[in-house]
Amino acid sequence: MDDGHSRQFDTVLFDLDGVITSEYAYWKAAALTVYEYFHDDLELNSEYCYENADAITDQVFSYQETIVTMKSLGINSNWDLAYAVVLVTDILKSEGLEEEDDVFSRVPEFLTEKNVLAPELLTVLAQEYEEIFNYPEGYAERGKAFYQEIIRKFQHWYLGDTGYQKQYQETAPTVKGDSGLLDSEEPLLGLSETKAMLETLKQRGYHLGIGSGRPKVELERPLSNWGVLSLFDSHRIVSYDDVLLWQDKAEESLVKPHPFQFVKGAVGQEFTMEHLCNFPDCSRVLVVGDALCDLLAAHAAGCKFCAVLTGVDGKDARLFFENMGADYILEDATHLPEILV
Repeated sequence: MDDGHSRQFDTVLFDLDGVITSEYAYWKAAALTVYEYFHDDLELNSEYCYENADAITDQVFSYQETIVTMKSLGINSNWDLAYAVVLVTDILKSEGLEEEDDVFSRVPEFLTEKNVLAPELLTVLAQEYEEIFNYPEGYAERGKAFYQEIIRKFQHWYLGDTGYQKQYQETAPTVKGDSGLLDSEEPLLGLSETKAMLETLKQRGYHLGIGSGRPKVELERPLSNWGVLSLFDSHRIVSYDDVLLWQDKAEESLVKPHPFQFVKGAVGQEFTMEHLCNFPDCSRVLVVGDALCDLLAAHAAGCKFCAVLTGVDGKDARLFFENMGADYILEDATHLPEILV
């Protein structure tokens, strides 16, 4: 780990959630998705769910223990978080567990016992789910119809009725209100501190970009609302929309820990399929993230990696990142100007 000053970089790429944006609104959307999945046969009271979203999130994710476990196993997408919890919860219920608190509290141990990291972990869970419930092969596979059903529930909670209708060009199946959880987001580190850090790096000549699992609209709206979107190079902002577009061409999954997002962010508007097949030199790129998949993707791309201790594990993640070979470790992203002179 290098704690010294450096001018060896010209580009800084940020993961968003847990670095600049808080993930809590996403966690609540994921928890409400799981809650809705298991209560959909009842008359779901959306107003009750919004009012009790904090308590539901604590219950579904065992006071964040499930989220910590997921991230340690390489699952960083909140869509995948909801998807995996649904799969595991149904599997545990098939084994005889009935009380929801008991089921949800068993999820972290169940995942850890699989002794495999994402994305293989999601494949293992889907196959086990299909076998137990006698579904055809591929039914529960990530990306297929079952997965998309969960994503639509998630997006409805997150975007609200209006945002859902705009995204899917159809009226939402239930009424949850015009405003979803997206517009409740706040900067993780405070707006003035975040803006000052980004402006300082920009003034020092660094190209700033983003590699995030968020869809484009969910990435840009909060940053635009906070007045910081323009500080990033538009052609270095790589969202989940880009992942979907390019993985159709590549015919392979390009979600993190695949290095695609950081390679594309490093190359910018000149990015082609050739860059995906033969990674360019990305040694002058620093990736800033809070999760294992960020580190793995950055190093696979040939970038240096700066871990920030503002993810779900907080300061307890320091030893983990030291052991995983992070090149820099900072308390939070506002300290970047101290190492990027």
